[in-house]
Amino acid sequence: MADMITELERQAGADETPERTREKLACLLQHVESAHDALGSRMFHVAFALNVIGEGMARANLLHKSVIEFIQVGLYFFGLEQIERRWSSRASVYSGIHADHLGDFLGRCALKELLCGARVRIDEGRVFCLTYAYLNSMRKAYWKHCRASEDALDVAITSEMVSGEQAEAIPAPEASDPSDRVALMLEIFDKKLTSRQRWIYLAKNRSTLFEERGPTQGIDGDLLALLLGEGGSPGADLGWAEIARRLRVNEKTAKREYLRALHVLLKESSEAIFGGARIPSNYVRRILEQIRGIVYEKDLRIRSATGRGMRTLVDKWEVALRFVLNHERVVA
Repeated sequence: MADMITELERQAGADETPERTREKLACLLQHVESAHDALGSRMFHVAFALNVIGEGMARANLLHKSVIEFIQVGLYFFGLEQIERRWSSRASVYSGIHADHLGDFLGRCALKELLCGARVRIDEGRVFCLTYAYLNSMRKAYWKHCRASEDALDVAITSEMVSGEQAEAIPAPEASDPSDRVALMLEIFDKKLTSRQRWIYLAKNRSTLFEERGPTQGIDGDLLALLLGEGGSPGADLGWAEIARRLRVNEKTAKREYLRALHVLLKESSEAIFGGARIPSNYVRRILEQIRGIVYEKDLRIRSATGRGMRTLVDKWEVALRFVLNHERVVA
């Protein structure tokens, strides 16, 4: 902030700076100085600094490169902090929205409109808060994103065409009894997942399946070879690099397909067991929303440092699935 103030003071005192611009710079600097006298050390807190500069821009009707760059950096880190604080369960989606929306929020036309509205509020004796305006704008962008993607996601996550494979026409099987949870999960695994998703799921869970030594009848040759150790040590899970190499895809695509498989297994089992009713567990709904958000993200943001690593996410998914499978079916 000190560098920005120094640059503004230099331009305000330079002869080559247009007179009108010098007047605006002087108005902004005076407002910052008054705010510093009133706030003291609190002025250097990011939220106070952003709001003081935002109000000063509105009062001076000034769009300045140095000021906008300062606000952009400040809002970026302020936004990340608020996302973790306010919307931690949806942080992966909000972080993507935040990164994309910040540029639109600080675009020249959008900023002019924002400052015009701010001047109206100030003239009416009301308070203008830049940080509140940004968080409110980002929240609107989030819900707009959700409304635009909801229908597409419902199709994309369960579609046979998501992995690039040609869907095969198969007759609709008779629905299994939801009380038989093993048969239910096998049916979902066989009918709702693509062959690529089934392959990746088994590749990442070979150790568990090998220990349990479950039945192998009905498993096609490729999957059976995978379980028995072809392409790796028997009973050892394959790494993402090996999975990507064998499927001829990048690791990000392989991870995305794996998360799609987890989402389908949890979503379909929940719908079958709860009879189409609303899932009673907030935890299960939150895990479904979190996986769904990560799958949709272009960059597949999975951050171990914030508790959203792949291993942590899978552990949470397993807890949610156990809750669903151990729940008594709702009687319609």
